[in-house]
Amino acid sequence: MATFLASIVNIFLDILEIVVISLTIFILSYIFVFQTHQVIGDSMLPNFFDQEYVLTDKFTYMFLRQPVRGEVVIIKYPKAPEYEYIKRVIGLPGDTIKISDGQVYLKEGDDWNKLDEAAYLPNGVQTVGRSFLPIDTPLTIPKDNYLVMGDNREVSSDGREWGFVEKKFLVGRAMIRVWPPTKFGAIIQNPTYPNL
Repeated sequence: MATFLASIVNIFLDILEIVVISLTIFILSYIFVFQTHQVIGDSMLPNFFDQEYVLTDKFTYMFLRQPVRGEVVIIKYPKAPEYEYIKRVIGLPGDTIKISDGQVYLKEGDDWNKLDEAAYLPNGVQTVGRSFLPIDTPLTIPKDNYLVMGDNREVSSDGREWGFVEKKFLVGRAMIRVWPPTKFGAIIQNPTYPNL
C-alpha cells in the first residue's frame, strides 16, 4: 500500500513539474519572445483588417537589431502606453522627412527622394500632413525615435498627429498572421526601397 501511494505521489510530482516548467516557458516566451496582438480599427487597411490577429516578434528589437523602414510594428501609444497600436515604420533615427504633394519625402544630402510606398499603399493614396508633421515642414527624427504611420492614411491617427515613437515604446514587429484561419501562417512581408 505504501509503495502504491509513493507511486501516486511521484506521478503527481512529475505532472506538477511538467506543468510548472511548461508555464515558465510560456510566460518567459510571452514576455520576451512572442505575443499575439489583435488589430483594432481600420488604420492599416487594406493590408490589415479589424479583428485580425498577428504574432509579434518581441525578441528581435530587444536583442538583435533595430527596426527597419517599412516594417509593420506594434507600438505602445506614446500618450497612453496602456494602449497598443499596429503601424508601419516610415522614418528612422536621423532621417529628415517631409510630406509634400501627398507624398512622403526623405532628405539624402541636398536632395529630397520620394519614398516609394507602392508595395503597401494603393494607387492614388494621398498622405496629408497633420499637426505634428504639417505639409512642407521638414522634421529630423531624433536618436532612438521612429516615425510611424498607418497604411490607411486618410483615417489613421499616427506620428503625423502625435509625434515620434521612442524605441522604448516599440513592442515588436508583426511577423505572422494567425487569424482569420484563411490567413493563418502567412508571413508579413516588408518592402524594400531601392531608391534609398
